[in-house]
Amino acid sequence: EASAQLDSARACLRAVRPDPAAARDLDALVGSLLDRAW
Repeated sequence: EASAQLDSARACLRAVRPDPAAARDLDALVGSLLDRAW
């Protein structure tokens, strides 16, 4: 469920900002948030 929401959020952000560097930063941010959530 959470990962599906993350995938859709990433897809939306890629559509808005297809910048690979921004996508990597976003993945790092999401990863750190998930680490804290778990």
